[in-house]
Amino acid sequence: MSPTVSAIGMALNIEYERPPLGLNLEAHQDTAGNWQIGDGLTSLPDGTKVGPGMSLTPAEYAAASNETLRKFEAGVLRLVSKDVQLNQYQFDALVFLAWNIGLAAFEDSTVLSMVNAERWEDAAYHFGDWVYATVENDFNADGTVRGTAKYGPDGVLLAKGQIWKRAYRGLARRHMAEACLSLGFDWRDACHEDAIELESVSEKTDYGWRDRVTYKTPWADVLRVAREHPLPAPKMLGEKEAVMGKTLVLPENWDDLTADQQTAWLNNDQTAKLKAKSTAGVVVPKKAIIETPNLKPGAPAKPLEESKSANGLAKKKAGEESLKVSAIVSGVTATTAVVREVTGAAKAATETATDATGFVLGFTLQQLMIIGIIIGIGTLAVGAFRWWVGRNMLWEGRQEAEGPKI
Repeated sequence: MSPTVSAIGMALNIEYERPPLGLNLEAHQDTAGNWQIGDGLTSLPDGTKVGPGMSLTPAEYAAASNETLRKFEAGVLRLVSKDVQLNQYQFDALVFLAWNIGLAAFEDSTVLSMVNAERWEDAAYHFGDWVYATVENDFNADGTVRGTAKYGPDGVLLAKGQIWKRAYRGLARRHMAEACLSLGFDWRDACHEDAIELESVSEKTDYGWRDRVTYKTPWADVLRVAREHPLPAPKMLGEKEAVMGKTLVLPENWDDLTADQQTAWLNNDQTAKLKAKSTAGVVVPKKAIIETPNLKPGAPAKPLEESKSANGLAKKKAGEESLKVSAIVSGVTATTAVVREVTGAAKAATETATDATGFVLGFTLQQLMIIGIIIGIGTLAVGAFRWWVGRNMLWEGRQEAEGPKI
């Protein structure tokens, strides 16, 4: 499947193309006088240019807009060197630049040459070159102006064949926003309505008028603000989405079915509803997303346990179980190490205290009380013994001092 623009790229285009009153499916003129329908659709897929009086139904517009967008996506992929791998944001920015200026102008642009040289910052800088729109009148066969009349900077109606290459601040904002997107930054603050300013001076030419532009808001200032608002990391073109195509919801008792029953369930008309050669997601109730095997219409059913998908799932499941076991073992090991470390620290502290005080701190309170009682009784016993010995010694000393009685 060819790459397509993302929702964020579509949001940028809508921001700068959709009229303030909402999606307009009646032909209307932009500020430069160009006729368009919807979000910048200036011609139909068959080459018919949008003109006054044209209108499309929502279904017709959706079909025409999508087909036109596919044309620009294919054009960008054709013009960007095959050696250059784009990410989604770069692709979106280039497609909508090409949509706005046309593929012929895009092919000759400095932006494309910088992209093909993989000079992304330089390419982003040159998005801002495209600030001009051609202002001219659309005339009826009788020479009257169709739609809103356009005048030159001198206030004189632009005659047939006369154009004004006019610089627009809105185009500067739009293309600087695309440049921000190409580098992976949110553009809304950096390219706010009041953030971008330019000054232009109109000069007379052989074909009418052309503006000479002075950028009052340098790209470096825009980029400085944009860098403060990075977008989520983009995927590279060609990467598969997490779930592609349609999905099947497996029965609640899927894990209780035998391999033959699972194969039979997958090979029935449920699988036939999927598009041939598509990658179909299977939603497992309350479990991980797996993929069904791709079955060719009319081909004999291949047993699930023999399929590459099933083998891959088995290996994946085994790997997940191994990771779970490894995580548990790692957790237990880490916990054990912490316990050992804490125990070692406590033991060292205990040994230090024991060396300092001579007492063992590992006894329970009851044991300490018993030891205290024993020590107390022993102390009393020793005291009593010493008292008794001292008393006898005192008595004997007195006897010796007094001498024998006559």
